[in-house]
Amino acid sequence: RLTLFHKTEIGEFTLEGSLAKLPLDYITMNLHDGGCIAVLLLLRRSRTTLTKLYLNFGGIDFPEESLQMLADEIKNLYSLSDLNLEFTNMENLTDSGVDYITRSLLALQHLTALHLNFECCDNLTDRSIDGVVDVLQRNKALTQLSLHFQSMMIMDAGIIRLSLSLRSLVCLEKLTISLQRITDEGSCKIADAISSLSTLTQLRVWITHSNITDMTMKSIASALRSLTSLTELDLGFWITGITDDGVSSISCKISKLSQLTSLSLNFAFTRVSDYGIYGLLDNLSLLEKLSSICLFIDAVSYTHLRAHETGRNLVCRLLLEKKK
Repeated sequence: RLTLFHKTEIGEFTLEGSLAKLPLDYITMNLHDGGCIAVLLLLRRSRTTLTKLYLNFGGIDFPEESLQMLADEIKNLYSLSDLNLEFTNMENLTDSGVDYITRSLLALQHLTALHLNFECCDNLTDRSIDGVVDVLQRNKALTQLSLHFQSMMIMDAGIIRLSLSLRSLVCLEKLTISLQRITDEGSCKIADAISSLSTLTQLRVWITHSNITDMTMKSIASALRSLTSLTELDLGFWITGITDDGVSSISCKISKLSQLTSLSLNFAFTRVSDYGIYGLLDNLSLLEKLSSICLFIDAVSYTHLRAHETGRNLVCRLLLEKKK
């Protein structure tokens, strides 16, 4: 196993003498500059043993030529089963750069866990979704999937295409999906796709800075009805048009998840009032197996939360923002 956190360029001579001969099976790298690409290129001898790879690009100015080189190496990692790529805050990342990466993933037939993070990559458009869709359709044996699309240029059309590919993942057990600046049209399609994933045990859905309403909440509530094996649930909605009616819809369905042991709910900068939280806490008290709960609720009074404390052994972390 190799973990590297380098901020300066790495000398090729040193790598050739020390790392290139190691038969590694797990590599973690934070790529802060182009010199770190040399690490991956010199670890070709591990391509038959490497099963897990994590690369974090950390907002660097990464040229597409280097991405193409990286993609050429990734597609030769035949034994890779767990891949995590973080393309966060990459202002120069474009659709063609994503294409290089996703085309390389098509060659990885043993992937069971895939994590792709495109948070704050504002130059990406709906076209970047197409490559991800192809990968999901090719790798139907995935058991873990994490997708973060936080771009101002990715709209409902791309998200709808993504939702169609999610339906093919019949073995999926853990799903994380984070979206931004979409409407009810896109989010309801995602919820409909999630409803078909009956094998899910862990689900995390975050929708932020989006023009969504209670319609989305009702679609997610409907999806939860099919996910009877869920043990962990994390839902977050920031800066949306959700009201008490939406919270009521989803909390009623959550209360029916009899296997749920861990729950995290985040309602920040929404239209949810004390009344909505009152009903939410009432419904959560019905969960017999719940051992961990995290709530982030803004603009709610402390009185209602104190009134709904229970005798159960819940680990509660309530983060409250006072009304201004």
